[in-house]
Amino acid sequence: MKFLAVLGAFAVVACAALPEEVSAVVECDAAPDGTVANCILISETHPGSGFGGQAVETVSRGKLRPFDNQKDLRKFRTTVRGRL
Repeated sequence: MKFLAVLGAFAVVACAALPEEVSAVVECDAAPDGTVANCILISETHPGSGFGGQAVETVSRGKLRPFDNQKDLRKFRTTVRGRL
């Protein structure tokens, strides 16, 4: 049970109505043209909630600023935050 505020003798209580903060760490490859590929879920705060899979899908559709000075892929990690 979470307490939002205590007002005198009354406590305002939030049960299931409050959304839970969630996060997922996603690792991907970035190509020199800015495309994102090979994303995998590294960790998530609420396993089984589906948020980690959605985070991977969302990051996979992203586009980065091109870095044409190299031919190799670069790995990067990002944290996706949200609420359930």
